[in-house]
Amino acid sequence: AELIRSGQQRIAGNIVSLSGHGGDVDAAMELGRLLRRLGVFTLVGQKDQCLSACVFAFMGGERRSVAGRLGIHRPFLPFTQDTPDRLGRFRYLQKTLRGYIEELDFPASLYEAVMAVPPESMHLLAPADLKRFYLEGISPSSEDMADAASARRLGISMADYLQRKAQAPACIFPVAGTGRCEDRVMD
Repeated sequence: AELIRSGQQRIAGNIVSLSGHGGDVDAAMELGRLLRRLGVFTLVGQKDQCLSACVFAFMGGERRSVAGRLGIHRPFLPFTQDTPDRLGRFRYLQKTLRGYIEELDFPASLYEAVMAVPPESMHLLAPADLKRFYLEGISPSSEDMADAASARRLGISMADYLQRKAQAPACIFPVAGTGRCEDRVMD
């Protein structure tokens, strides 16, 4: 974030492409929050896969697109020591993950799906799952804010905007984020 603020680093086209086999869940959630604050789009390319903790970073995209594969499983504590607070730490991990999913406006059913897959396994999400969990496209609250901003820019009511949006040709990622579809709504 500091490199971007200072101008030493740029995000090309406002899109961050992600690919990885996982890693630190806390770091992935921190990156996801940063991506959301920056308002970038996240993408998993056609030949790429974003698995495990990578998914939590991917979730930070204001808009998201998956051409490759997205895979989930239950996170685990990385250490093997039997400490008196191991159960407490795991419960904290669960609470943190549930809070993150809610904070970024994903459905609680995504948390349930993640927790249902044992950590030694990987569940690759089907296109229908990507839509159901809002991992493809935009979350309802983000879409509402984007629609309201577009209606304001066009000087029309929300009802008028939504009616025109329903009649306009579908926008395709990442064009939807560039504002080019607003021209179609006015037509």
